[in-house]
Amino acid sequence: MSRVILVSSPLPQDKHDLDCDRTAQIIETIQVVQAGSWIGWPRVAVQRPQAAFSFSSDDANPRSGLGLTSAEIVAIRDGVSDRMLWPILHGRPDLVRYDAEAYGVYLAANRRLAQALCPLLNSDDLVWVHDYLHTPFAAALREAGFVGALGFLLHSPFPAPDRLAPLPKHKDFISELCRYNLVGFQTQVCLRNFRDAMRRFVGANACEEGLVGPFGKVETGVFPIPNNVHAVAQMAGSPDVERGESYLRKCNKGRQLIGSWGTLDYAQGLVERLRSFELLLEHAPNWLGQTLMVQVTTPRRQWHDESQEVRMHAEQELSRINGRFAMLDWTPIQYIHALLSPIRLAALYRAARVGLITPLSEGMSLVAKDFVAAQSPRDPGVLVFSRLAGGVEELSGALLVNPYNADCVAEALRNALEMPLEERQARWMAMMHVLRGNDVDAWCEGFLKRLAASKRTQPKVAAA
Repeated sequence: MSRVILVSSPLPQDKHDLDCDRTAQIIETIQVVQAGSWIGWPRVAVQRPQAAFSFSSDDANPRSGLGLTSAEIVAIRDGVSDRMLWPILHGRPDLVRYDAEAYGVYLAANRRLAQALCPLLNSDDLVWVHDYLHTPFAAALREAGFVGALGFLLHSPFPAPDRLAPLPKHKDFISELCRYNLVGFQTQVCLRNFRDAMRRFVGANACEEGLVGPFGKVETGVFPIPNNVHAVAQMAGSPDVERGESYLRKCNKGRQLIGSWGTLDYAQGLVERLRSFELLLEHAPNWLGQTLMVQVTTPRRQWHDESQEVRMHAEQELSRINGRFAMLDWTPIQYIHALLSPIRLAALYRAARVGLITPLSEGMSLVAKDFVAAQSPRDPGVLVFSRLAGGVEELSGALLVNPYNADCVAEALRNALEMPLEERQARWMAMMHVLRGNDVDAWCEGFLKRLAASKRTQPKVAAA
């Protein structure tokens, strides 16, 4: 039986790291389902670059780390991830700042990781790389001599070619993805953008189930990341969550809650959400004092620092709106900047009449899926969801909005607050039917089965 090797960074150091990093939670879930091994760069720096793996003491979920120095982490995190790849993939080319030296460090670190792993691999192993920090890993592993199956799943959005072109190394970026057997995306739009980029930047030609690039056939597909819908629903119905939900309702004196969750980055559209809520209060004054928005921002995932600019603008808007509408016994927006425990988070999901989840750009919103899974079948809340995020097909029972159109979002909030029970139940049941059909086990099996069946033509032509 083939082994499954998962590649993703940074590795969580402890449970707190794991709780703050949704990507890491996904990798650990796959690791448990597939009994796989997880390799990557540790979160904590070492004094000198490592050439051999250090192994975790967790026998149930083993992780193998190849340590980076502080200088390497800064170059990869700040110079490449924060200032090159994240802005490009999330539709903000204006934020790109190319650093040739940092990019060289990034390539060298991926090469060193591949060289350490290659001697430990068998030819029938399945190597599954997650997200953009390890895009060059396949090229490095091929050069090290691995001839087995290599899969890549992008958790982030993938931009149209014109939005990718400002990246100085965009042709290299596409060429590196062509070294994988199978490249997966979160939406059909992202898949189409990638195929267009392959044709435009590396001269790829169409073939059955994929394209022929500079190194042979590249299979592609859409593999939307599922949440653990059964576990979320089971926890949400537990006595602890029911007590937390009852407490929240009591504290808020029967007011209808609008829950909003996100991180402090440009892609989340937090300022736009606050302004939409302001328009709701302005256009529907009957909701003054009768509804309450709870804005939760969690610590930024992975290595990234929070955007202080986004935080400043969001907090300024929040203060302005609260100052404009507050009464002696009511403040319209409550702001929580913390990592909530799973119990408290599930209680807030269930207490919210509306879930406002409207990122400007996101590969897959697992928070939206968790919100739906946590609802009470007897009295479910309504999801107001961005058309620009992954998961629209699975969450078609939501009220879909353009997050840039504040008037549209405000109207959707009003409709959600006033929606009759029968319609809320019908929308919720339609979404739960889809989410239950795409569980983690089936998702993992589908990707790995496709990867195992893929065939590789060895490199004969240099990249365009």
